[in-house]
Amino acid sequence: MLNKRRFWNQAEVILSRRGSIEPDNQQNVKLDTELETAHVIHKTLDIKKPPHKVFFAERYYRSKTKKETVMITRNLNDVKIMENAHNVDARNIYNTPDAMITVITLMPGQSLKRHITPVDVAFYVLSGKGIVEIGNEKQEVAADTLVESPKDIVHCWYNESSEPLRFMIVKAPRPTRKTVFLGS
Repeated sequence: MLNKRRFWNQAEVILSRRGSIEPDNQQNVKLDTELETAHVIHKTLDIKKPPHKVFFAERYYRSKTKKETVMITRNLNDVKIMENAHNVDARNIYNTPDAMITVITLMPGQSLKRHITPVDVAFYVLSGKGIVEIGNEKQEVAADTLVESPKDIVHCWYNESSEPLRFMIVKAPRPTRKTVFLGS
């Protein structure tokens, strides 16, 4: 049986070397191999640590070594559902100090808890329709709609339809303070 902690520690050591990389062909080949190893370790061992550490390290590494490809792609189905106070399907698909993007799917009858975030938030409805509440306003919105919510204003989402509602949340910059929940 594989020891997840030991393998994650190995991956962290590999990734921590990225900060001191000087472009050098022999080192680049070695680090490319180690980077692939870190990805495999993370994916196959179902490690609970945030995968964005691996993606962010890869982007940094590639920019420092002047690799041509800096594009990183992720399929939503490959991103694990994260634990959250709303108890809904929420997946962080992008998470850096500059911004955070989460995709939430609300099944019929589900809603988020009313809450206040410490940063501006943009919501983009990917599919379905639902009711968004921001401050004292409520409005039904459908696919291909962008909704802006200023920081420090209560907001919430409700799916009162018979179809799943999926929307993307963009927070920029990534919040450094916690979200405040106002109850159910």
